[in-house]
Amino acid sequence: MKRLGVSIFAALIVGSGCRAVERAPESNPQHFASRDGRAEALADQHAGKPILLYGHVTDGIVAGMRSTVAISNCEATHYLPDLFIREGAMKSEAELQLMDSALKFAADYNMTTFSERRAEVLERCPDAKLESLGSFNDR
Repeated sequence: MKRLGVSIFAALIVGSGCRAVERAPESNPQHFASRDGRAEALADQHAGKPILLYGHVTDGIVAGMRSTVAISNCEATHYLPDLFIREGAMKSEAELQLMDSALKFAADYNMTTFSERRAEVLERCPDAKLESLGSFNDR
């Protein structure tokens, strides 16, 4: 266990600079690219599942700041690790593409949930509003 802690600590130190951090390749690096957020939101609604909203975490001036993708003033129920943003840490092109596909999936899912289950979302978050989104490649 001690060795694992040292590895994690070393990874945090190495990954904290302003350069691209290389990670081991994932088995399916574009796993969000093949998913349809709108279709999944509609399927969840028809299955009677509770409202799920996807979000992301940013580590910057405010450490661990949480946001809901495409919806303001409403707390997400699930945060995607693929959308973790650390200020000052550059991402590789592959990581930016993965973030974009995860962002598109989450935005499509959340916007569909908001439009199809608006009353339920507003009951939970009375000040919720849809936001416009860009791309992580634009940042």
